[in-house]
Amino acid sequence: MIKSNYEIGGNTWFSSGQIILGFLLGLLLLGGCEELDTTPPSVLIISPTEGSNVSEIVEITCVASDNVGVESIELWIDGLPLDVSTESEPYTMNWSAIEYTEGSMHVITLRATDAENNRTDSDPVTVIIDNSVAYPLPVAITSIVFENGGLTIQWDQSMEADFAAYELQKSVHADFSDSEIVVSVDNILNTSFVDLDIDPLTYQYYRVAVIDQFGFKTPGSITSSTLDPVPGVVEITSISSSDAGILIEWEESEDGDFQSYELFYFEGGSDQIVSLATYLEKSTTAHLMTDYGVMEYSFWIEVADSLGQTQLSSPKTFFSQTAFEILTTYMLNNDLNAPTLFSDWYRSASAVAGNEDSYFILDICVDSQK
Repeated sequence: MIKSNYEIGGNTWFSSGQIILGFLLGLLLLGGCEELDTTPPSVLIISPTEGSNVSEIVEITCVASDNVGVESIELWIDGLPLDVSTESEPYTMNWSAIEYTEGSMHVITLRATDAENNRTDSDPVTVIIDNSVAYPLPVAITSIVFENGGLTIQWDQSMEADFAAYELQKSVHADFSDSEIVVSVDNILNTSFVDLDIDPLTYQYYRVAVIDQFGFKTPGSITSSTLDPVPGVVEITSISSSDAGILIEWEESEDGDFQSYELFYFEGGSDQIVSLATYLEKSTTAHLMTDYGVMEYSFWIEVADSLGQTQLSSPKTFFSQTAFEILTTYMLNNDLNAPTLFSDWYRSASAVAGNEDSYFILDICVDSQK
C-alpha cells in the first residue's frame, strides 16, 4: 500500500512509493509517444550489369541505405535464397557459376533488411553463364621418347594463375577411345613422366589435360608414340687369315637399345648354319676363329635390340686356303683323281664367291695333270 502525501512546515511531501510510481508512468507515456520505424531500406546492384556474361566465381557488389541502418543483404538467384549474405560495407558477395549450364540465363536479386525487419528487394539483374573463357589454356606434348624400357613424355608448362593439376591420359586407339588416366601431377613445374606400362611395339596415344582450381579441365591435342625401330643392319667389313686364325670384323651398331651381336657361319659341304659367338658389348666388332679346316666358309652377323628385334647381315664368303694351296696338297699326295674332283668343288665355291675368272686358272691346273 502506497502511503499518502504529508505536510512538513507548510510544504506538501510525497511518499517514496508515489515517486516511483510517477516515474514509471512517465516512462510509459514517453514510450507510447515514440514513432515506430516502418521505412524499408533501399538496395541497388552495381555489378554484374544486366545481360552480361559471367563465369566461375561472380563478384556481386551493391549499394544500400536505410534511415536507421542496414542489418543485412541476402543473395537470391532465380527467386531462391542461396544462404549467402553480407552485413557490412562494402556490400560484396561471391556467387559460384561453375555448376550452371553453359549459356543458361539466371536472375540475381538482393534483399536488404533493417533493424525493424523492414525489407526491400533490388531490381533484378539477368546474366548469362559463359564459362568458356574460364577454362584453362591447353598444353602440348613436346616429345615422346623410348628409353630404358619406357616412354618419357614431356609437355609444355601451363601458365594458368589458378592451376591445380596436369592429368596425363593414354589410349592405344587413335580415336582415344577407352582412354585411361596415367598420372595426375599437382606441381606446375613438373612437366614430364616416364610410362613403363607400355608395349613399345604398339602405338601409344597420349594427351595432357590442364585442370584449374575450380575444376575446369582442358585436354590438349593427342600425340602418338613411334614404334621402336628394328636394329639397323650391321655388315661384315673384312675377313682375313693368319697363323692365329681367321679374323672376322664387322661394323659397330648404331641402335639406341642395342642388346647383342651373334656371329653365324656355314661350312662348305654342310647344310647347317652354326652360331659361332655372341657379344654383348656394342664396341666389340671382331672375332678370331681359331678352329677351322681347309674349306669354304660363309659368315653372317646378327644384331639384336632390347626388345628382341633382330636384323641379319648379308653373307660374306671366305676360303681358308687358295686354290693353288689345295691343289698342291693333292698333287703331293700323288692323288691323280684329285684335280678333277677338286675342279667340281672349286667351280661351285667360285660361283658362290662370284670369282668366275678362277675357272680359267683351275682349268690350266687340271690340264697340267692329264
